[in-house]
Amino acid sequence: MKIDWRDLLTTPYPRTGWGLRIGEAVVLDEDRKEGVRCARAAVPAGTFEIGPVGLSSVETKALVPVLRSLQEEIGGCRRPSVVVPSSWVRLHLLDFDEVPKRSAELEEVVRWRLKKLLPIRPAELRIDAQPEKAPGGGWKVLSVSGVERAWEELEAAFLAAGMQPALMTPAIFALGEVESSAGADAMLLQTEPGMLVVVVRAGGTVGLVHTRLLPPADDAWTVVSRELRTIRLFLAERLGVEDSVDLLPMAMDPEGLEELCTACEAVDGIRVLTPPKPPSCDGLDGASDPLLTVVGAVVGRKPV
Repeated sequence: MKIDWRDLLTTPYPRTGWGLRIGEAVVLDEDRKEGVRCARAAVPAGTFEIGPVGLSSVETKALVPVLRSLQEEIGGCRRPSVVVPSSWVRLHLLDFDEVPKRSAELEEVVRWRLKKLLPIRPAELRIDAQPEKAPGGGWKVLSVSGVERAWEELEAAFLAAGMQPALMTPAIFALGEVESSAGADAMLLQTEPGMLVVVVRAGGTVGLVHTRLLPPADDAWTVVSRELRTIRLFLAERLGVEDSVDLLPMAMDPEGLEELCTACEAVDGIRVLTPPKPPSCDGLDGASDPLLTVVGAVVGRKPV
């Protein structure tokens, strides 16, 4: 799992990207000669199981034929990017006075802290942690965690289909590729069916990570506006952010982006950026598929 969107902006991207969600897989390949090509396929029901810590298991026997068939159709690279729903992982921003210099030691410190936050044995977690010095002193550690067994199963499915992912990231961080146009104080905001995820950068460092369960669609946008007002107040009172904050929205429900933008624009002190444009490719209409849009954000383009 990849969690530092600054690395997404400075690391060359594979030319091929995969997007996964319940019931479906999509792939995008950007070839110099062939151009951008896309394909999708249904994933059998029950292939991805979701639990209290996100993705809990993967039925590899069901997934491998889907991956292999799409790979044969597209002819993508063998070290692709993979974008998954943000709800498949758990995001936390943890405060520390000091952090170990070695990544393995940092992982163990974070693992111990997550023991009190997640309903799973710490030894069963896969953890990726990114430390940053906090503006007021001490450290903030941005962590992404998930069930180790499930991520091993997902990696095994790609390996069985002849690929080894170079990058695996939740959708919220795939948005980082287009977030580069925002100022020092900015938000990434993403919704999925039943889930809101917000990551705030204040003064150039991660200042807040916020997730919330959402009600059915008719009530979701009211909740989004309310949560965003609370976050905006937090930024002013706790982080001293008084000026307007850039916000990049993305709704993973194809029908929800317009409503999401309207809900965000209703909040004072927020400047809503234009959502990223979908890729133009042969095979699929990216305009109707936000998953394809976020996959396209980390495929084939030179880092800025």
